[in-house]
Amino acid sequence: MRKHLSFPLCLLFLLSLFSCQDDLPKSKSLMWGELSSGAYAVGFRVSTFFDSTRRDVTLSEKGRPIEIMIWYPTELSTQSPQLTFKDYLLLVPELERDASSAHIRKWLSGAISGDTLGVSNDTLERMIATEMQAMPNAPLTDEKFPFILWTMRHNTMVAQSTLCEYLASHGYVVGYARYGGERLPLPWEMKTATEKLNVFKKHLDDLDFALHCMSNEPDVIPSSAAVITWSYAAEFAPQMQLNNSAIELVVGLSSNPLSRFGLYQGNEAGAHLKPERLNVPYVVMSEEIGFDGNKRSAPAILDELPADAHYLSFRDLAHGNFNMLEGMLPALFDVNKVQSWSNAGEAAQLGYETISRYTLCFLDLYLKKEAGIYCQTLAGQLPSGFIEVTQHGKLTNKK
Repeated sequence: MRKHLSFPLCLLFLLSLFSCQDDLPKSKSLMWGELSSGAYAVGFRVSTFFDSTRRDVTLSEKGRPIEIMIWYPTELSTQSPQLTFKDYLLLVPELERDASSAHIRKWLSGAISGDTLGVSNDTLERMIATEMQAMPNAPLTDEKFPFILWTMRHNTMVAQSTLCEYLASHGYVVGYARYGGERLPLPWEMKTATEKLNVFKKHLDDLDFALHCMSNEPDVIPSSAAVITWSYAAEFAPQMQLNNSAIELVVGLSSNPLSRFGLYQGNEAGAHLKPERLNVPYVVMSEEIGFDGNKRSAPAILDELPADAHYLSFRDLAHGNFNMLEGMLPALFDVNKVQSWSNAGEAAQLGYETISRYTLCFLDLYLKKEAGIYCQTLAGQLPSGFIEVTQHGKLTNKK
């Protein structure tokens, strides 16, 4: 059973922000499109923590190194330099090893279009030089904020940089963690189920450790956390929720954290998931049409969950539009050639902006227990049929 959201429902505030944006400060970064800044400026720091319970003497006798990139609220300062998009690109392992301009351009063109020569050099140089919102190593405020951790998905620090900055400006600490050594193999790079499961367990331990480290940061409320997953990294999210009582919300962006299959754990990955244990709100955002050309629908398990659950279906988006490399950049820089799993154009930009706004709305609802200034009239301001939002879960079925 499902319910469509409508204005009389208690989830009215999950609808759009266009009508109330005019009174808010606009972002100065082209990379934000039409998204509006929150009450805070954005800081960015990179910290390395060592898990002493897992030895990794090849890198450090202190333990296994976990690098966490953290976006956080800070005070606005006109004296502070802002990061450029190049600063995020240089955190990509392939670009850390070869940071030549030619290599950066080829990598970025390939990421956007699937062709290392698919985007003109002039356009690529403009992208690379564009200022972002975050200021490196900006001072912390005296406040504490809820925190968010992305699941493992390579190059999140670039592909989701706009969303990370946006959420930090609205009062969240956002982290992306990765192993500090050589990149672990991707699921399709491994041949055996045993190897995939071993890598999955390493990533999961890394994520649980990163969640613990972030909860001890001085600007964080340790008991108030969310997990966001996108693309193939979905299956880490429910395991993290089961392992960590601080997690109050799970969000999947074109990434179903409740699927009954997994790239790492195999076809039986979700069989052991007991709906009654998935007792926090789950939000799944998805493109309407999947890779196979078939229309996607809300997974049945959403109706079995004991807490709120929501499914958002985007008519005009494809899988790649759920990250800013393919959801924002092509439209912002008039690039028409995109990956085969993505769409170009203004609808793709609007889609990524809408994904960002809804993510903020759900975070405000479940972590801050407030509707938020943005959550007033979104769906009504979007093109007809652009998005369908349905509410699920046992709480919904009882209404």
